[in-house]
Amino acid sequence: MMGSRAAGPDPDSSGAAARRTGTVCMIAFRPVGKGKVGNMPNAVIDTALTRHPDGYGIAWRENGFVRTAKFGPDARKEFRKMVRRLDNAGYEYAAHFRQATHGPACKRLSHPFVYEDPTEGRVAILHNGVIDIKTTAEESDTEVFVRDVLAKLPSAWWRNPALTYLVGEAIGWSKLVIMTPSETQIIPILIGNSEKTM
Repeated sequence: MMGSRAAGPDPDSSGAAARRTGTVCMIAFRPVGKGKVGNMPNAVIDTALTRHPDGYGIAWRENGFVRTAKFGPDARKEFRKMVRRLDNAGYEYAAHFRQATHGPACKRLSHPFVYEDPTEGRVAILHNGVIDIKTTAEESDTEVFVRDVLAKLPSAWWRNPALTYLVGEAIGWSKLVIMTPSETQIIPILIGNSEKTM
């Protein structure tokens, strides 16, 4: 989702201003394959960097592994180089442009957040939206949700319709991109012009 940047910082850490204005993070997904058809256009990158300036990150699958890179608000040039490198290589990736609704604008709170699944291996999570969860002034809602909720669910929880439904209810209108060494999932699941979580 692309929204206009709010005039000032969110005065409360609950993310209420983001919900009122529609200003949240943006995720761009590129499927695997070479060629300009799947590449992220410069105009999209420019707009996203301007509207969502609080940090950038990317997750991609390479040689059977999930790789990630995070960039602070001042590293636009490096982030753009990484996107172009992955475009040229034809890798599937999810790029994240952060709008800080919880915690400061910094590299550490840029997405993706990663945890180790006991059977699936490294799992990268990117989120666009606001999750109603208790955070400190130095934490993001997604960071806490990944650490305190997703990482504690059973292995490969995203394949269990009941757990996917519950996660979808917890994140509300927002989306999660889940990238593992073997698959990418978007929660809620997009089906045609509607969404569902089962």
